[in-house]
Amino acid sequence: MVPPILYNWVILICRFCFPELQQRYLLLWLALDYLCDLLYLLDIVVHFHTGFLEEGSLIQDRAQISRRYLCSSSFLWDFLSVLPTDLLYLYVGLDRPAVRANRFLRSPRLFEAFDRIETRTAHPNSFRISKLMLYIFVTIHWNSCVYFALSDFIGFGTDEWVYPNSSLPGFDRLLRQYLYSFYFSTLILTTVGDTPMPQREEEFLFMAIDFLLAVMGFATIMGSMSSVISNMNHADKSFYPNYDLVKDYLHSQQISRQLQHRVVDWQQHLQMNKKMTNELQILQHLPERLRAEVAISVHLPTLRKVQIFQNCEQSLLEELVLKLKPQVYSPGEYVCRKGDIGREMYFIREGQLAVVADDGVTQYAVLGEGLYFGEISIISIKDLIWLTSLYRIYRLVRYMQYNQLQS
Repeated sequence: MVPPILYNWVILICRFCFPELQQRYLLLWLALDYLCDLLYLLDIVVHFHTGFLEEGSLIQDRAQISRRYLCSSSFLWDFLSVLPTDLLYLYVGLDRPAVRANRFLRSPRLFEAFDRIETRTAHPNSFRISKLMLYIFVTIHWNSCVYFALSDFIGFGTDEWVYPNSSLPGFDRLLRQYLYSFYFSTLILTTVGDTPMPQREEEFLFMAIDFLLAVMGFATIMGSMSSVISNMNHADKSFYPNYDLVKDYLHSQQISRQLQHRVVDWQQHLQMNKKMTNELQILQHLPERLRAEVAISVHLPTLRKVQIFQNCEQSLLEELVLKLKPQVYSPGEYVCRKGDIGREMYFIREGQLAVVADDGVTQYAVLGEGLYFGEISIISIKDLIWLTSLYRIYRLVRYMQYNQLQS
């Protein structure tokens, strides 16, 4: 329902305030008008067949759906918006598009659609900014149309404030009329100034109302942008550790610069490669079953690549997935060293890992995606040669740590 509602938002007021626009493209407007009316009617039909939730259950019974929709305020506005007010064309003529003003009553559907898109899009902040820009454009557009209509009412060229007389070269063109009105309205609503002094009461009233709209618009824009920035910062804090706190702690404890650089490299690795270390905290507010389904969707492909689990049942893999804990290591970091006590089993999800000698150069083996290590530590088998080696990552690596299978 977004396109037909936006069409009426933008075009109807323009056709009403610019009579030449209505007359020049009359057949086109009539075709688009009735196409939008058809979409309005189809929307009503769809609502008679759209189920609803009642106490957590999806109601699909046609009689209940119809009864609920007919008793709602939405049906009243939908019905009023499709009343055949076009019949008034027979009395006032086809040059009066104002008879279709009842189509604006469908505007709540536009706000509902925007809310639904914002909750489902992968880039909600970008959508909020785009929506704000749309509202700004529509406001200036309406204001420019009203300015031109007011200039026509007062008389073109009567004073410096109104639209210049059409007898001047170039000012009789339709595009020039709209662009001049849009530019003039932009100057007023942005409070840039440099506009002619109003001379009549109607002009003073128009300017006063516009200044009030400008103040409200400025407050709305600042509030919306502050909200977007706040949401972006909050999202970063939710996905990534607060590095400022870590940096202050390292500085207060007089940690060596070499170790501080390693911490910085790890933090940059997380943000540059969009890695997360706190998946459990991010999903903690989801219902337990839904959280389990998300974990299965994200991590089950990793377990399927592991050879020892390829013949396991689906239910077992799903149970194992819920025990996985993500671990992220930056290039050059050691997962474990010679002499460390092993308590975990690791599955490599992304990147590669090298088993190196004490010198850090000689490589015994390279483990890649779908392989695992550390299984010996959870079954208490010791003194194996490869456990005395050093593990070093030399590429972008991500691990899934499994620490719930201790014997």
